[in-house]
Amino acid sequence: MSWSCFATNKPAHAHVDVRQAAVLDESYAAPGTEVTLVWGEPDGGTRKPTVERHKQVEIKAVVSPVPYSNVARTAYADSWRNKSS
Repeated sequence: MSWSCFATNKPAHAHVDVRQAAVLDESYAAPGTEVTLVWGEPDGGTRKPTVERHKQVEIKAVVSPVPYSNVARTAYADSWRNKSS
């Protein structure tokens, strides 16, 4: 399961930072771990006319902590994110 989000303030021709929230096996979940994700559905995806056909592609990624912002992760609110295990 994953959720896409797109975050940038750069022009369209520049390198773009993309953030993808995904559920990973715990053995890959440590921040800094390099992973390869497969994006897209097999066989071009759904046949619905409102969804563009596509190919699956492999995307290299680096696991980052949640929330991405250190301030939100450590000081924003008292929650599971900033409690020691």
